[in-house]
Amino acid sequence: MTQRNSSTNWFFRLIGASAFAGIIALIALVSQLTSSRGDEAASKTQEAYQAIQIAQQQTQIALAGEQNQLQSQQLTLVAQQISIEGQLLTPVASENSNFSLTTTAFFIQATQIEVTSQAIATRQRDIETTQTAIAVQPTPSIVIRADDVIDEIKGVDNGVPNAFAWWREYDSTSNRGEFTPTSSTGDTCYGLAWNTRQYGYHRLVVFQNTMSLTFEDGGAYTKVCIPDYVAISAEDIGKIQADWLGKRYGDIKNRPWEVIVNP
Repeated sequence: MTQRNSSTNWFFRLIGASAFAGIIALIALVSQLTSSRGDEAASKTQEAYQAIQIAQQQTQIALAGEQNQLQSQQLTLVAQQISIEGQLLTPVASENSNFSLTTTAFFIQATQIEVTSQAIATRQRDIETTQTAIAVQPTPSIVIRADDVIDEIKGVDNGVPNAFAWWREYDSTSNRGEFTPTSSTGDTCYGLAWNTRQYGYHRLVVFQNTMSLTFEDGGAYTKVCIPDYVAISAEDIGKIQADWLGKRYGDIKNRPWEVIVNP
């Protein structure tokens, strides 16, 4: 009887363990699918942005080629006009009267040249207008919010750059000094500093102006640059870095970081 109960208990424990393992596997699968869908959406948005950029570049190249052709035609017209004027003003022998242009013929050709020249100038203005419109066209953006992406951040070295290709870090240091997070073409840059003597421990400062900072133990600075096709607020940048700091150096839930933007 005891052996039968023991066998029954073992059977139920086995069933329970299998069910528990099944639940864990299901949770992992759902998490993976959710993450995969998020990555797929971000990837499709990025591909759409790149396609638009390529189309814009190809249009600009085609317009530049047409503009070069129009300039070449314009130069040809100028040369023709000079040649006609030269023939009209150059005396010729009376027996070779076919060589000399009559005044009427000169004005006919000159008028044709002028009409063609005006048409070329009009087309050149149209091209320049189109080129300007493309240049100032708003760039498609990927909107990033900290609350939507922080689950992807791991508490390891370079945890944020490893998670997001659009997050680029430069000039990291723990030495005191004056810091200016200068932006570059195509990027908007921010300075991130934490555990500073000026703002205190467990406080993260996000700034774009020049700041003089001294660091306490565990304090540091890094410059973060975000490509212009990513729309993200300075506060969300701070939240992302603060989340990583909490995961890397301590429990963020028990001791949350305070984010200070452009003090």
